[in-house]
Amino acid sequence: MRYYGDIPTEHLQTVKQLVDLEKWFYDHGDTVTSLLAAKGFVSMAHDYYAMWMDEEGARLLAQAEAYHRGYFKGPIYEHVSSDGAYDFLVESLKNTTGIKLMRSFGFDK
Repeated sequence: MRYYGDIPTEHLQTVKQLVDLEKWFYDHGDTVTSLLAAKGFVSMAHDYYAMWMDEEGARLLAQAEAYHRGYFKGPIYEHVSSDGAYDFLVESLKNTTGIKLMRSFGFDK
């Protein structure tokens, strides 16, 4: 990932962690279900949106859908209802430009 401009130090640390985590999914993703991978990609996307890195967030939302087709039409609701922290995260995503992409994948809340 390339980044530019003035980026706060804490954001640089977060980006490094997100890059490492994303790499882990590509290297070891077969050790988790596609549902958990999709949830992980949505979580990482949230962190990028929180840092105003919308393009990276959108890329990871698309990756979530690619890992588990239909994730935003049904399974995401199960994850939200069983995980309060994830529910908060998804609610936060509704206040970003990512909601348009999520809706294009079938999210309707």
